[in-house]
Amino acid sequence: MDFTQCFQLLESRINEKSSETVTIPSCACSSSQNNLKSISKNSNLATASTKICLSDEELVTILNTIFTLQAQRVMVYKDFDIKLASVVSNNDMHLYPSQCKDITDKFIAISNNVIHIKENLQMAEQTELANIINTIQAAEKQKLMLVAAKHMDILQDKVPSLQSLTGGKSTQQQVYLANQILEVETVIAEALDELQSRKCDLIH
Repeated sequence: MDFTQCFQLLESRINEKSSETVTIPSCACSSSQNNLKSISKNSNLATASTKICLSDEELVTILNTIFTLQAQRVMVYKDFDIKLASVVSNNDMHLYPSQCKDITDKFIAISNNVIHIKENLQMAEQTELANIINTIQAAEKQKLMLVAAKHMDILQDKVPSLQSLTGGKSTQQQVYLANQILEVETVIAEALDELQSRKCDLIH
């Protein structure tokens, strides 16, 4: 797999949506898996059109699971940056494509679990909560592509052939890209704050 295919992989795989909830990989905490299984079992989900009822306690559990999954996403991003730094410092460019596949697999696993939760909320007619989670999902998709573009900007100094793919960003464009990432992260943070507020309302 060359670097062009690697970049295309990032774009294509993040658009994938599995109809099944997958097992969260090693970067994830087992508690979120248990919460998801418990919620699905207690709700007796039969089909996507089934209407279910969720107690306040179950909604709090669901929101806690979302926060756990988001924390896992942060961990994966950190791992992504660490792997890039290692590739650059050790001049191991050939390792980056396989590392991209590993990272995107982890993001897709987390994303599928978040989508599963969102669908449960929709079936429980918790539309506002589902919409907030949908906002997070859309922002996370955009963030991953922006971070991937940032990585390509860093790598193009080491791999000249990447300039034809990324266009050889100027300093001004790199600053703009960094600002875009910050804007998307702000959207995610605000959505998480809203979920935290809804959680507090449920507890009280």
